[in-house]
Amino acid sequence: MALECPGTIAATYNPGIKLEAQAISATAMGSFGPCVGVPLTLPSGTFTATGGGTLSCVTGDSTFDAVINWNDNSTSNASVTATIDVRPGGAVVVYTGTLSSGKFSGATIVITVALLTTDLDNCLTAQGVTFTSGAGTITFAKVL
Repeated sequence: MALECPGTIAATYNPGIKLEAQAISATAMGSFGPCVGVPLTLPSGTFTATGGGTLSCVTGDSTFDAVINWNDNSTSNASVTATIDVRPGGAVVVYTGTLSSGKFSGATIVITVALLTTDLDNCLTAQGVTFTSGAGTITFAKVL
């Protein structure tokens, strides 16, 4: 199976992410679809992920437990690692992991989110970055 899905992702951080790395707890949620690939019977869904790690505005990684709710009312569970990658034009957050149970158990999942430049401006404030959102791509792949 191989699915590629456009999506939107939003995340909250407590405390806010700043220039200096610190321990952060986070919640991410989003929706995806319509997906392209095989099988065509699952074109959309939503996900929620909770976790945390040591993050700054320019680097860091964190781990999340994610639940994916497919449009056919089935679910998948995953453990994913998120990394921040600062690239020309803005930062990108990449979540990678494996579906550990439920539909497509054993498949890899990769979520790539391009953050808005204005999100990073808050790195210099006392509050830091407490919310990010952006468009992204979610891919699922498994050799059958």
